[in-house]
Amino acid sequence: VSQSRYIWGALLKGETFNSPPTEGWVPIIMDDGTIGWVSGAYVKQVQEDQLPEVKNAPWMKVALAERGVSEIAGDRDNPRILEYLRVSNPAAAKEQELHDEIYWCAAFVGWVFVTWGVPGTGTWWARDYLKWGNPVEEPYPGCVVVFARGNAGHVAFYLDENDESYLVYGGNQSNQVCQAWHGKDGFLGFREPALAA
Repeated sequence: VSQSRYIWGALLKGETFNSPPTEGWVPIIMDDGTIGWVSGAYVKQVQEDQLPEVKNAPWMKVALAERGVSEIAGDRDNPRILEYLRVSNPAAAKEQELHDEIYWCAAFVGWVFVTWGVPGTGTWWARDYLKWGNPVEEPYPGCVVVFARGNAGHVAFYLDENDESYLVYGGNQSNQVCQAWHGKDGFLGFREPALAA
């Protein structure tokens, strides 16, 4: 990102910002209010998928605000993903060097709940959510859904479904926080926080 002829900052790969449609140099406003420009050769317009309305899961306000957070390719790490890891499992985070290219789906779910005000599992293992909170018989948008992935697993928030798949919102889906379809053949269970009843 440049201001006048001086370079003073950088956008991360996958980072989004609001800007009027234009060609050439694109005007942007950073979070701190600074106005700058970025070359249109390095950005593209994205179309946001419509997310289903979530009424009965207040923690989803925290989760949805993280949409688009993504890993950084190469040696750099996205500090936001490192925060998910630290907040969701402080003990393990102190004992090892953290990177954004490990499996972080459970870290994201845990971070959402801790930020919202209830404990997660305290681990980075997706299947540990099968022992957390309360089981859910009829899924609702925002409840936790756990899948098998080999001997490991995947955990996310349920949004919708069709005959073959669940639409889920979570972290480490195509290396980012987003919604994605996940086959029902790996389904293990639905859960909700113990306080959600």
